[in-house]
Formats: sequence, C-alpha cells, structure tokens
Amino acid sequence: MNYERVVERAIDQVISLYCVNNPHLKLQTLTYEREKLKQYFLKRKGQTKQNQIEEILKYQSAYFLKWMNFYKISGMSLAVGLEKGPELYFYLGNGGEQDFPIDQTVRFDIASVSKMFTDIHAIMDYKFGFIALDQPIHQINSDFHYACTITELLNFYYQLETHPRIDDSNITLLEAEKALRLATTEQIGVHTYSDIPHMIYSRLSPDFKEHFRLYFNIIMGLYNTGYEVDENALLTGNDYHYPRQVRDEKARVCEYSGHAGIWSTSKDLVQFFQFLIRENLVTKQDLKILTTLLTDDNYPRAMLYRQTGGGLYRNSEIPYISSENAFAASGSTGSWVLMDLENGYTANILTNPYSSKHGIPNRYSNKLNDLKVNLMDVIRKLQVIVKINELEDQKEFLRKKYVLK
Repeated sequence: MNYERVVERAIDQVISLYCVNNPHLKLQTLTYEREKLKQYFLKRKGQTKQNQIEEILKYQSAYFLKWMNFYKISGMSLAVGLEKGPELYFYLGNGGEQDFPIDQTVRFDIASVSKMFTDIHAIMDYKFGFIALDQPIHQINSDFHYACTITELLNFYYQLETHPRIDDSNITLLEAEKALRLATTEQIGVHTYSDIPHMIYSRLSPDFKEHFRLYFNIIMGLYNTGYEVDENALLTGNDYHYPRQVRDEKARVCEYSGHAGIWSTSKDLVQFFQFLIRENLVTKQDLKILTTLLTDDNYPRAMLYRQTGGGLYRNSEIPYISSENAFAASGSTGSWVLMDLENGYTANILTNPYSSKHGIPNRYSNKLNDLKVNLMDVIRKLQVIVKINELEDQKEFLRKKYVLK
C-alpha cells in the first residue's frame, strides 16, 4: 500500500467518525474537508510524525501571533488534545501587571467557564451521594424558596426574579446574599441566561470549597486551578514571589463562587478533559442533564449541549463538525473550552483583552471564531497523523510477518 493510499484511508477513517457522530453534516462539507486534508498530507510525503507536528506548531504559532497583533492582545494560551494522541500547547506573548512571558504556569481568569466546573461539581456531588439532582431546592436548604430541582436550576429552565448579575448591583454583600435567598422563580420552559443559578449551587452544595479541592485539585490533579489566589499560587510549585496570573478586575467577583472566579491554565483544562473521558465518571447522559441547548437565537455563556442540527452556529461556541455529545463554555474575558467526548478531543483558548495594554474593553467572543476554526483544523490534522502512523505500523507488521518468513 503506497503513501497516497495510506493517506486516503487515514482521512476516510477520521471523516467517518464525524459522519457517524453527526449524521447532519452535509456531503459537500465532508468532501471539502477530505480533499483539503488529502492535499495537505500528500505534500508532506516523507516527513516523520514529529516533523509534521513541529510544522503545525510553527505555522499555527505564527498565525496566532498575527491575530494577536491585529486585535492588540498582549498574551494568550491555547491548546488542543486528543484522547489517544498528542497534545499541543501554544504560549504566546506576555501578560499580567508585570508583563511576564506566558507559559504553562501562567493562570488566566476563565470567567463564566467556571460554570462548567460547577456543573461537573454538581455531577460529582451526585455521584458521591452528597446531593440529589432531582430534589426540590427548598428541601435541601429552606433558606431558598425554590420549588425547582438542581437540574432545572442549572439548566436555566427557570427565570429568576432578581438582577441576572447580582454581583454587579450597587448593594452590599449582605444585601446581595439576602436577595439570592429570597428570589422567586417563574417556570418559563425556555433557557434564560443568568449567573444566579450557579451562585446558588455553591451555597447548596455541602462544603463547596472543600469538595472543589477534592474533586479538581486532588482527584483530577488540576493543581493550577482554583478560586483562592494565594493558596493556588503555592499549588503551582513555582518560586515566584507573586502569582503569575492574567487578571481581569472587571470580570472577577470573588465573593460569589460558582458562576465565575476560577483561575486555570490550558494544560489543566486538557487534563480535565482527559480525566473525564478516561475515567468515564461523567456519562453522556449526565452531560445532557446539566447542559443547555445551543441555538442561533439562544446564547447563554455557560456549559452548552448541542443537540441534533447542522450548520455553523452564529456564535460558533461548538464548531459544526463536532459530535452531538460535544459541549463548550465561554467567558467574557476571552476564555473558551470545547470538549467532545464522542470524537475524543478538546480545545481551549485563554486570553484577556482587559489585561492587555492596548486591549479592547468589550466582549469579543465573535473575534475568537478564527482561532476556533484554526484549532479544529489542527485537531483534524493530528487525528490524521495518528491514523497514518497506525496504518504504517500495521503495514510494517504485516511486511515482517509475511515477507520475512
């Protein structure tokens, strides 16, 4: 079997995954993807796997730097990872008040991506028997007068009759806490975005902070992820006298955990994905329970679940070629995480326009779409590289078995 045939078979195996896991993909889309990958790899005949990966790193780093210069972003961290394959990390530029170089130890304010951790936290609480997701909230804590369940609350199924960003209100912490506890809900049958449900869960969950450390720092090994700045600066194991963090004072509200306030790194977010898929602790059905349907007209910045339907969504939280079991989260600081448990890959973007010296002081999620498309292209190339090497190994095995006899 010559190299061209190996490439064609490898691409067919990768594309077939997307066909099986997303039957709504259009034929012309798959044909275009197949031909584009074929031409790319035929030009790289004779290159080793390592050389191909290094070329991807070099080319994509140059593209990402151009993107940063165009939007005047000073620093950024990006990553992709496969369930069975390589992980690639891009650490670019500088960040923080000290303008330090971005590397794997620098933590970013992930803003509303924190909700993804809270949702998984709820599932973990349920798995370990600490809480019942289908139990009415007022039965768990009588201070909260909600008849809805935790699942309904985190799924944005109810409209809460308070300011959606209670942390932005000009009231004291005591007044805000009272507003949270006395808020009433109205069942509206659609998903309406609010920060409040995840704030409330952090109050309902028993020993929320201790369980967070147990689940994410100890069990999952996410040593650079957490709420407390000082404590997690020690967890990084570095010798700096200050936490190397890209801070966004406008987005962080430390008094209210659950909806925002987590610091993390690209490497930890890939490790998060690898744990979920390796241990199978969180099933696809669990994810359906605590995720929200993504449509063109509904854009909650939280963990999202993409049900049947094709096309490229307007806000591109979940790229069109992802499976129906992919979920994503984004934050106002320029953070984005995608996990596809069906196709076995993850991608993340961490940046912060507010912290950049010349940064744009507004939400710019749509400007991240170019980065998401490029990361998905990297993922497909890595998947083909892995398949090519598997087929080459099989070919060599058969050659030795039958030819050398």
